[in-house]
Amino acid sequence: MLLKLTKIRSYVARMKARGIAPADVLADSGLSEDLLTDPALLIAPRQRERVVQNMLRLTRDPGLGLELGSQAQLVDFGILAHAQMTAPNLRSALVLWQKYSSAVGTTTAVELVDKGRNDWCIHYKVARTDRPFGRFEAEEITSMAVGLGPSLLGPLWQLAECTYDYRAPAYKNRYEEALGCPVRFSESMISVRIRSVSIDHPLPGHDPEFHELCLRYLDQFIRQSGRNRQTSERLRSMMLNQPQDPPDIAQAADYLGMSPRSLRRHLQHEGTSFSEQLNQSRLDLAIRSLCQEGLPVKETAAELGYLNVQAFRRAFRGWTGKSIGEYLRTYTAPSLK
Repeated sequence: MLLKLTKIRSYVARMKARGIAPADVLADSGLSEDLLTDPALLIAPRQRERVVQNMLRLTRDPGLGLELGSQAQLVDFGILAHAQMTAPNLRSALVLWQKYSSAVGTTTAVELVDKGRNDWCIHYKVARTDRPFGRFEAEEITSMAVGLGPSLLGPLWQLAECTYDYRAPAYKNRYEEALGCPVRFSESMISVRIRSVSIDHPLPGHDPEFHELCLRYLDQFIRQSGRNRQTSERLRSMMLNQPQDPPDIAQAADYLGMSPRSLRRHLQHEGTSFSEQLNQSRLDLAIRSLCQEGLPVKETAAELGYLNVQAFRRAFRGWTGKSIGEYLRTYTAPSLK
């Protein structure tokens, strides 16, 4: 799934306020400050992930997601915000987030659970919360409820409780400060619980005609996103999701709904090949694990499906022309400006 630049623009603006240059925030993501002005540009989830990793490294703030999420306002999200504010009721507005979140630059899946009597939850499905990026995602998406809910309902919106599926971090006190409600860790899911208003409460800004126009635009974006996604990008996403057991070309072609011959032809048209995509996806994962998350070489090798550490070291040198040690010595965080 391709994403709009909405979140990236927001990140760059908030990092600028901290004195961090856009070029540093966008480093190694394939993006530049000039590209952020292109309203039609769509990006891959891995590009957003890289920007987040840059911010975490530059700010040295592991709880950055809590701060950025709680600062979010509904008006930051463009046409989706207008669609939500003009929806008939709260449930309809939240369902729009489920369907169109890629239009505001995020892929976190959400589920609504109605327990009745003005008691309901939003469950968030966030992958790998044991890693910095996954933790950032969980913190940002839950703390966004602090600013976004009141934009829809005003003081009627009140958080009752938040839960997380990971152990309490060293900065756990910041959670209750940012969320304004009790927080529990090491639970079975990530969730925000609301107990102050019915999920079917009517919204004061309901406007049927304008709401319909917003939905048409959002549907158009989803169709455009599907058309614009290159075969190599879809293939890379598949490979990144199963690093320990990467597909062969027949399996990948079947997953993408084409023959191996067609897959080779599509990749050749895009200036790449199956083996290049496989090597690049492994290198992306290796750099993320070794350089950005600080995992040991042995653990990184296992994550990429290498039973032999020396085989992984040889592969890494083949990808980069450097040993792992040499690469780590030359990999430095962008400087603060």
